[in-house]
Amino acid sequence: MNSKRPRTKPERHLSNTTVNLGDRGFNFLEQLIAFCILEDPVVPKESGIKFRISRKDGEAGVVILARTDQDDSPLTGEGVRRPDYLAVYLHHNGCICTIIEMKGGAGLVHGIKQINSLADVLNQELKKHLPPNFRMGIQGILLCPYNSNVPHLALKASTTQIMVAQYDKCAELFPYISKLFQPNERFKIVPRLPGPRSTIERLFSAHGGKCRKRETAVPVNDGNGLNIIFPQGKDTPEVTLTNHRTRCVFRVRETGSEFLEALKKDIKASGLQDKFDVQEVITEAGEQSG
Repeated sequence: MNSKRPRTKPERHLSNTTVNLGDRGFNFLEQLIAFCILEDPVVPKESGIKFRISRKDGEAGVVILARTDQDDSPLTGEGVRRPDYLAVYLHHNGCICTIIEMKGGAGLVHGIKQINSLADVLNQELKKHLPPNFRMGIQGILLCPYNSNVPHLALKASTTQIMVAQYDKCAELFPYISKLFQPNERFKIVPRLPGPRSTIERLFSAHGGKCRKRETAVPVNDGNGLNIIFPQGKDTPEVTLTNHRTRCVFRVRETGSEFLEALKKDIKASGLQDKFDVQEVITEAGEQSG
């Protein structure tokens, strides 16, 4: 290496950071599920704009929104390009991951770099930890006010398909996170009324990002895959989420038989039978669940 070359600070990658919350040893996907999912897919005003994701009553699919730019995020560390949010839409055809970055008019080029940074990591990590039939698609949305100067050259050079959404009140993003949008597709205002959250959505978001401990009864495959517990909540039993070669599996404690049936119904209604299975776990008398 040329000794006269000026030193530059090495860029850190999300997947190389360590977990600072809860149990150690969670992989990237487990960290995302355990620590980052929001209770409600409505984001308050930031950088002069806010957004919501409203799945109507009766619409198929599962919507999960995660905050990826929190100060104590286990996914990121100091010096890492961190976009704001990640919306995940699970449906019968696959899994769409939409990275959302909010800017107040300046720094849009940096926002594009932030989206590309997480997209690169997601492409590697989700393929590593999810069965292949999830069929991932990754894209980005750059939210900014109407008066923003859109960096068209940076968008054209982006390695990720990114839509610029300019809006001054509350942007409704469900029509865009629930499909892979086309190049040069323009953002339009589409008012929607949100329906009730599904059983799967409530399960993922019920605990507000509290730590889920590892399930010790199921062997861990070299840190790959899924192996975490959703602890018992007010309206949910204890549920373990693991995965096998072809599907992810929800293992529900016997006390949650009504919840188990609701979970099965949700999976069927959204056409997710090839991605998720539900099993009932019968505990012996005197055994402590958890």
